[in-house]
Amino acid sequence: MKLRQSIFRPWRFMPFELPNYLKALVFAGVGAYPAKDQRFLAVANMTGYLGALSSLSFALTFAMVDFNALRAAVFGNLVSAAGSALTPFMHRFGRCAAVVYLAAVFYSTLFFFVSQLGRDAGIQLNYIAAAAIAITGCGAERMRLAAFLAALGLVLHLVVWFAFPAGLAEAAITPGLMSAIYIQSATTIMIILGAVTFYILRLFEGAEAKSEALLLNMMPSAVADRLKENPDKVIADYHDEATVMFADLTGFTALAAEIGPDRTVQLLDDLFSSFDLLAERRGAEKIKTIGDAYLVVAGAPVRRKDHAETVMHLALDMQRALRLVGESFGQELEIRIGIESGPLIAGVIGRAKFAYDIWGDTVNVAARLQQSAAPGEILAGGGFETALGGHQACRYIGTRMLNGVGEKPVWLLDHKTQQRMAV
Repeated sequence: MKLRQSIFRPWRFMPFELPNYLKALVFAGVGAYPAKDQRFLAVANMTGYLGALSSLSFALTFAMVDFNALRAAVFGNLVSAAGSALTPFMHRFGRCAAVVYLAAVFYSTLFFFVSQLGRDAGIQLNYIAAAAIAITGCGAERMRLAAFLAALGLVLHLVVWFAFPAGLAEAAITPGLMSAIYIQSATTIMIILGAVTFYILRLFEGAEAKSEALLLNMMPSAVADRLKENPDKVIADYHDEATVMFADLTGFTALAAEIGPDRTVQLLDDLFSSFDLLAERRGAEKIKTIGDAYLVVAGAPVRRKDHAETVMHLALDMQRALRLVGESFGQELEIRIGIESGPLIAGVIGRAKFAYDIWGDTVNVAARLQQSAAPGEILAGGGFETALGGHQACRYIGTRMLNGVGEKPVWLLDHKTQQRMAV
């Protein structure tokens, strides 16, 4: 469970860890929306906070320079700061309510500031930043609204340019102060746009990384790379040497009825997660889980000579892990395991949902051996015994009629052999 939580943690892909109080501020008011909307609504919150800080800095600057002469600009910035800071409260009124509200606050206060200070102060440049942020906050699904807000920002930018030329400002300010205001306006725009752009880029990188992680959960990395390079190409491979193992939890139906759904899912998650780690350490590939059954292969998609030994040791590891998980749940768990080595076909199927799978007689024999095994037994076929190359790890126990396969020689990895071969 921890692995899944780390993959989907919203700030996992940031290069630093934000304090909890900043996270709470950024995502304030968006908890009722889907995760994909929350990330973009957070842009409106961030912009509101940055806009409030910018307005406060302007109010402080004007108050320190000449409070009496710039009284209107001081109070106007205080109103703008208060209005911008209220952005998170607007999310309760709809998906785009905060974005529309923030655009209204910015557009109206910017118009007032240009009327007071004139166009030479460069304050109207903020219309460009506000329009860009409105588009980001609305998202691609609401492009008409985003286009309207952007167009409105452009119109207002042009209106104030022609309506308040140099010399018609209501507040009398010196050229030096005018230059300082312009520099501060340009700096503010760059900071806001830079912060929002950085956040959006991180979202895209995070989405790509999550897609990568999900794809690797469905198939081996070597196959995933091929699929990404050419999604339309059929991926089908023939492997002349590989070892397949089926493992099935015995008495699972009765166990699930006894411990209930929550503990059942938790038990399977703990058990299969431990199997996943063991398979990764041994160099095997988990193919899939089927209910309470676990399918793994070694030697595919990446060829390896020790595929039989790899699966043998993995089977022993899994039995030990099973005991540990069972003890943690107060249950005596047992699995039946079937192993066979030989040729198989592997490939990716599906369009909407991809799945990497394996097929062939080797797979069928391993499955039937698992079904034929008693609880706690590890049964193997002749291909596996041959692939071990004289390790004498298994004991021959005769032939068995396997459903859909026919009569096959069977070997048992018995208790003494397990102890001798365990590493």
